[in-house]
Amino acid sequence: MFAALRRTGSSRSGERRTSRRRPTSYYRVAGLDLQAEMDRLCRLPAFGGLAGPLGRRPPGLTVRRASKRPRSRLGFAIPEEWRISVTAFPGQRRGDAEETLLHELVHLFVGTSPGTRRWHGREFKATMRRAMREGYDVGGVKVNGAYHGAYADALERRRSQQPARRSKALHPDQLALIGSIARQG
Repeated sequence: MFAALRRTGSSRSGERRTSRRRPTSYYRVAGLDLQAEMDRLCRLPAFGGLAGPLGRRPPGLTVRRASKRPRSRLGFAIPEEWRISVTAFPGQRRGDAEETLLHELVHLFVGTSPGTRRWHGREFKATMRRAMREGYDVGGVKVNGAYHGAYADALERRRSQQPARRSKALHPDQLALIGSIARQG
């Protein structure tokens, strides 16, 4: 019922702190358990697998609840405190939550880059593409200017096609039914 205690890094005052126990429902956003999904994503090969920094020590996760969709900042990462925050909002799709979660994990893994694209440079984009492919089997997404949304749209498109793919396959019991009708006729 309650998620385990997690070390969330240093507070602004520099003290080490431990997060409070949170009910499992705290991490549920758009039908997705963000804590369980984060634990899975932290073990991706793109992040070094179990031996990588995210696999060895999963970050702290905070879910911020907003009354409407934020204009910016659907999430943020604080590398110094080894934690991320994901914003939940009304009308949020599962793909939005998945993309934001992965986006913030990539920030922790890559950190900042020198130059003008401090947070969203080449290494960030390459790691995001690789992690999206490994974690969700989504590739070939063209990201222009906006860093939140393009992958979420691809995730939702993929998800909407899955039931159609499943419905084309015959269940073994359906074959038995067809065989019994043929024998009767």
